[in-house]
Amino acid sequence: METDRIIRVKASPKQQEERLRRLLRILLLRHGEPLFPGKTRRFLGSTDVPLSPRGREQAEAMRFTLRDLPLSRIITSPLRRASETASLLAAGHSSRVETVEALREIHLGTWENRTFDDVAAAEPELFAARGRDIWNVRPPKGESFRDAASRALPAFTALLTTRGGSSSGERRIQDEQEMRIPPSRRGLPFPASTQRIPDEVILFVGHAGIFRLVLSAALRIPLEATFRMEQDYCGIHVLEQRELLEEGSSPLRNRHQETEETVPAESENPAFSEKMSFRLLRLNWNATFPEA
Repeated sequence: METDRIIRVKASPKQQEERLRRLLRILLLRHGEPLFPGKTRRFLGSTDVPLSPRGREQAEAMRFTLRDLPLSRIITSPLRRASETASLLAAGHSSRVETVEALREIHLGTWENRTFDDVAAAEPELFAARGRDIWNVRPPKGESFRDAASRALPAFTALLTTRGGSSSGERRIQDEQEMRIPPSRRGLPFPASTQRIPDEVILFVGHAGIFRLVLSAALRIPLEATFRMEQDYCGIHVLEQRELLEEGSSPLRNRHQETEETVPAESENPAFSEKMSFRLLRLNWNATFPEA
């Protein structure tokens, strides 16, 4: 039977320099499988449905996997499929679940809860137009991704620049520090090469659409590119942030904000400062996947 052992971490000159900056690990965890009114693929944005029995099993499995991580905050969308997932994950952690309205999934208007085939047949021109320009085109009475970004990304930025929840996740590297990590848990869900102890680990429980916006802004890539970055139910994207947003820093402009024709100046929504540095540690990490 495996037992805990002590790992001694000696800070190198590089680590000593890194210590001067806050290191934040961000877990973007998609909710568990929702209770669909059928097996057919549907537009499911702001429609508020609970988890399916399988979705609850997925969340329970991930709770077991994350049980040893020192989560300083657990933040969720208000939609039930996310908030129920967050509640299941929070069991055993001292951090309370924080609900943030702005992180709800993109609103798909009259397309909500309809199958893709139904919408494509009933509104072929608009369906095709959205496929060509998903950043700007809105479903009837719904949001475009640009609309969703204008509410979700400022809220996400604000959450990263404020502290909340318990302090159980705050650990600072010193010249020599001991930490107890059960051998079976090491590297989960971080690669072994990134085992510097973070100052804070924040878990966001939410939706694939909103997380696409976060990845696009954080990694400085077009939104369309994120549609090739799959995220399973209860799959986790892991980001690392090394610097805080500083007042007065220049905004990050993405490809969708290059011209006034695409995004009028008054509608521009700078999400992250150029001084806010991110890197992607893991994509779609899942408890059922073998370790790399």
